[in-house]
Amino acid sequence: MKKLLLASMVIFAFGGCKNNPYPDGTYSPNPIPHNEVQEQPALMVPSKVIFSEGIAGSFGVSGKIPNGEAVLTIDNLPAGAVFSPQEGKVKWTPGFDQGNDPSVPNSSYRDYTITVMLSDAKKPKVILAQEDITLIVNDVPRAFMFVDLNPNNSIYEGSEETYDFTIQDLDYPKGPFKLTLADAPAGTTIVQNPANPAKFTIHFICSYDTVTWKDVQASGKRSKLINWTLTAMDPNRRFISAPMSWEIYDERQYASYIGPKDLTVTSQNIDFIFMAADPNLEDVPTVKVSPVSQGTLKVDPMTLPTVKKGARDMPKSAFHVSWTNIPKTAAGKTDRLSINMCVHRYTQNPDNCTSQNVQVKFDFTKGGSL
Repeated sequence: MKKLLLASMVIFAFGGCKNNPYPDGTYSPNPIPHNEVQEQPALMVPSKVIFSEGIAGSFGVSGKIPNGEAVLTIDNLPAGAVFSPQEGKVKWTPGFDQGNDPSVPNSSYRDYTITVMLSDAKKPKVILAQEDITLIVNDVPRAFMFVDLNPNNSIYEGSEETYDFTIQDLDYPKGPFKLTLADAPAGTTIVQNPANPAKFTIHFICSYDTVTWKDVQASGKRSKLINWTLTAMDPNRRFISAPMSWEIYDERQYASYIGPKDLTVTSQNIDFIFMAADPNLEDVPTVKVSPVSQGTLKVDPMTLPTVKKGARDMPKSAFHVSWTNIPKTAAGKTDRLSINMCVHRYTQNPDNCTSQNVQVKFDFTKGGSL
């Protein structure tokens, strides 16, 4: 009996090995599926590329689409940059004004952001991937200077002077440039040449009051040294400055007579007005009228509206002349009024004097009065 049972167990064991559904010794209630990994559209681009002004450079971009044809496009390329789809390259020689950021004074570089986009040739309007690239352009500083600017000039009062100069800026040859004048004498302006935005003219009208009778240099010269500064700024907000030194020489002017120079007296009593003005724009002239041989002359100072020379007030003295009691025996005769006018020269007393003669003719036949 024991032999029969042992034989049955041996047979069962061999039969079980032959039909074992889990020969590797593992158990799984469900079969394991074998999924394939799907490849996605992809761009291969650098994140940052560095250029320098005036130097040619390039970089490559590429993309792939499984079971498709990759098409690359680029947005926001800076001026002068070119993308070649056939080569897969961006080529660029930055201009000398592209490494400066106008919003940052004296900037040494400038950033540009471009966007690379990937699409399938079958559906070119559908963007499957995109990446931004930062282009950094380093500034290569070049000449920025005044050319043909003469900082030292000798000028005489009363003259009108012009001085031409040019701004050379290789980064911005045509600017625009902003010019400022610091402490320049009154009457100084700068005019831009309409045909060349880099050329300018300093225009100076030298007033007679630029140097006063009190101004004397240590050397004894009757002049005044005026130091001022010319400054220019370009679009990159770079500055250049030039110290200017002008020596202005005094030109003493005689007082000016304003009034009638010839009088025809038609009655025994007349009135007229005259003024004396100082072209040096410094003094109120002193006036003396010589006595007359006929009748009684009375000269009274008076107030009149300001006499102007250009846009500047000219100091003056005004007078009302009353000539009365002219005898009838003066008829047919002539006389002369001599008006002496003085302003300062170089002393405390008004010693720069001149005279104006007024020719007078007595003609009572016309009747009436002036």
